[in-house]
Amino acid sequence: MKRTVSFLVAFVMLMLTSCTAMDSSQENLGDAQSDPIYNESAPFNSLHGSASGALADAEISNSADESGGTEQSVGETFAQYTAAMNEAKKLRSFKLSAHNTVSVEVDTTSVELEKGIYELSLDANGDFISSRRVDLKDMHNTSLSRTVADIYGDKSAGRNYVRTEYSNFDGTEPDYLENKKQSYKLNVFENVLGAAYELKGSQVDSAGSTEADGVTTLKFMITSKAANSMAYEELTDAGIDIRANDISVSYFIVTAYIDMSGVLFSGEVSVRLNVSGRDADTVYTISRGFDITDENSDAILCERPEWM
Repeated sequence: MKRTVSFLVAFVMLMLTSCTAMDSSQENLGDAQSDPIYNESAPFNSLHGSASGALADAEISNSADESGGTEQSVGETFAQYTAAMNEAKKLRSFKLSAHNTVSVEVDTTSVELEKGIYELSLDANGDFISSRRVDLKDMHNTSLSRTVADIYGDKSAGRNYVRTEYSNFDGTEPDYLENKKQSYKLNVFENVLGAAYELKGSQVDSAGSTEADGVTTLKFMITSKAANSMAYEELTDAGIDIRANDISVSYFIVTAYIDMSGVLFSGEVSVRLNVSGRDADTVYTISRGFDITDENSDAILCERPEWM
């Protein structure tokens, strides 16, 4: 497993192009996300059987059902998702909370190798404040490092002001505190959806749509080839040294929640995969999720933070 400071700097800079305002309640976001294959109450549970089931064994129905499903093609469902994403990008102000985890199964325990908590506030002027914390551990649940990155985006000045604090716990790299200026940039969904952000309609194997209480829920099961490629990207971005040919994805599910105005306001990515090894397979799970609130609120004001 590669845990080098060069990776951390690259990873943090990639994630820093988005934003958030820190809320201590988000510390538990990652813990609340459970693997759906073990969660009997999870909405995914009917999609797959045993933990060893292949991606091809999982299926999402496109037909209507008692839960309010609507009958439409995969193409129509994906077009609805794309339109909702575009509407979300048009929001002039909002707050966003997100999390991501990459975990490995060791015996009967799930160990979080990477855990990220991310928050953003965007105001109507285009200014934003974001904060992201990334903790890395090894397979023995020992902390390796922590990176905390804060950004203030000043749209009128065309600048992002970035403060990055890196703490190393295994003695392999020195700690550091860094302040930088960058060109103004705000890439929210690229960051919170990870590899799934580049999802194309041709990469969707099956899709489902349900409606309840004014919310439309779309679920996409990704094709085996695309799932393997995106899972490989997620693991390598987390500093895990693997070969692409050794990956076998059990499931890769993208879920989108759309409000009555046709705006994407929440999303999830849930992945389970095996990596073949010399002695035995290793099981990894990947989880991402985000929620948007305070849409188009004039009460959001992103002022220059004290650390500047």
